[in-house]
Amino acid sequence: GSGTLTGVSVGGLPDGIVDADMLASSSVTAGKLASGVGGKILQVATKKTTTGASNSNASAGDYVVLTSDAITVSAGSTFLIFANYHVWMQDNSNPFYGSRKIQREIGGSGSWSDVRGTGGSTFEYQLTSTTLNADSDLKPVHAIDTHGQSAGTSIKYRIVHVSAVPSSCDLLVFQRNGNESNIVMMEVG
Repeated sequence: GSGTLTGVSVGGLPDGIVDADMLASSSVTAGKLASGVGGKILQVATKKTTTGASNSNASAGDYVVLTSDAITVSAGSTFLIFANYHVWMQDNSNPFYGSRKIQREIGGSGSWSDVRGTGGSTFEYQLTSTTLNADSDLKPVHAIDTHGQSAGTSIKYRIVHVSAVPSSCDLLVFQRNGNESNIVMMEVG
């Protein structure tokens, strides 16, 4: 009559008596899932854009394509990062050469480090005709990040396009004509 069940020890309820409807909303947290259930997806976060970003006479260097929102991590987890970005490169010279990478920022520090570094070229195009002076492509870039951070730490991820050749590209455009760039971050226990 008091609303309290007394005299029941841990594991004392009969099997099958607690079902999903009996659990309070949001009562099973990522921290509870991470305890002893390796390989389970703890959370998924996404970010995408179709907003064009145009760079005229773009010098060789790093270009940030898309940055995720901050994600609060669980201890002992790993992030699987799946990303794609749209790029248009136009220049009267050839080839186009460069790479792409995923970087992370820990705890809002403003300091970014490579999760998946370049390790050499990840794209290279030799155009065989002066009339073909442009390339439009959807570039995939993925990473596995065993971050080693304590529970409650925030992490951001970003896609970086590294332009190497030509040293000054006439036109470098991301998300041209509304094409989508996106990043998916899956935390695995």
